[in-house]
Amino acid sequence: MAQVASSILGALKGRIGNYILRIRYGKQIAYLRPLKHRTSKSTAAKRARSNFASTVAIAKSANAQPRLKEIWKNAKVPGVNSYQRLIKNNAKRVSNGLLTTSNKITPDGLPLKLNSAAVENNKFFLSFDCPPGPDISFPAFLSIFLYFGKESGTIIPLSREISEPSPGGIYNFEALLDSNIKRLLSKDPSPIVYIALAGGTAYKKKVYWTSTASAIL
Repeated sequence: MAQVASSILGALKGRIGNYILRIRYGKQIAYLRPLKHRTSKSTAAKRARSNFASTVAIAKSANAQPRLKEIWKNAKVPGVNSYQRLIKNNAKRVSNGLLTTSNKITPDGLPLKLNSAAVENNKFFLSFDCPPGPDISFPAFLSIFLYFGKESGTIIPLSREISEPSPGGIYNFEALLDSNIKRLLSKDPSPIVYIALAGGTAYKKKVYWTSTASAIL
C-alpha cells in the first residue's frame, strides 16, 4: 500500500496495471492487486471450506432475526459485531462440513430444556421447559430453526411470539408444514432443531435470553 502524489488530473480511481487506486480518509492510496492463486483441492482444504460455509449459513440465519441480532450485539463475547460473534462462536462447532447439535443461535444464557421435537400428520411439534422467573418477561420471542444438512445445508426458521408464561414452565408449540419443508423432510427426515427463548424487561430495556437447546428430529 502506498500514498499517491497529487495529479494534475485530480483524484484517480480504479485499476492501473498491478495497482488499485482508492480514496481513503481523503487521501489517494495505491493497493497492490493480489496475485491469483489456485484453490487447493486437498481433502482438508475442501473440509475447511465446507465448515466455513456452514458456519456462515447459521450466522446469517440467526443474524437475520432482529431479536437474535440484538442479543449477540449486546452479549459479552468476542467479536466486533453480532455477525462476527456468531461466526466465532459457531466455527469450531462444525464437523465435516455440517452443523452439529453443539452449534448456537444464542450465547450461553438462562436454562432451557428441549423435551421433544417431532413431525406428525403434516405438523411440527415441539415441547420445552423454561423455568418461570423474573428475567424473561412476556410476550417473549421463541426462535426455532430446522437445519437440513443433507439438502445443501438449508436452514428454515419457524419462530413465533409467546404471549404469556406457562405457570409450570412447560411450553408446547406446533406449526403446519408448508410444501417446502415437506419436500426437505422427504429427502432429509432427520434435521437438527435449534431453539432459544428471549424476552425483555422494563429495567433499562435489557433483554434476557436462554441458552440454545437442540436435538436431531
